[in-house]
Amino acid sequence: MEKNDIFKYQVKRNIVSLYKSFLIQLEDVKKEHDKSIEKLKKSLPNEAYMVDLADYLDEEDLQEMRKKILDNGNDCIRNIDETAKNCGMYN
Repeated sequence: MEKNDIFKYQVKRNIVSLYKSFLIQLEDVKKEHDKSIEKLKKSLPNEAYMVDLADYLDEEDLQEMRKKILDNGNDCIRNIDETAKNCGMYN
């Protein structure tokens, strides 16, 4: 494997690792959010419907955030590839 191929592989691998960590952190935020919502519902059983109204992080929003993370990571890889090609690092 040539140096340029190794560099390209390592850059992609590290960027993928970075956006996977963002996805894991997003899941952690969702879990904490859900726990907080449940605690609030238990504390305010008569106003549970109000708590549901305040629950801003639904599955659709979460999917959109995941998509943005993946899109941004893929854009980053493409931009680095393009820059490296323009600098003559690899074909």
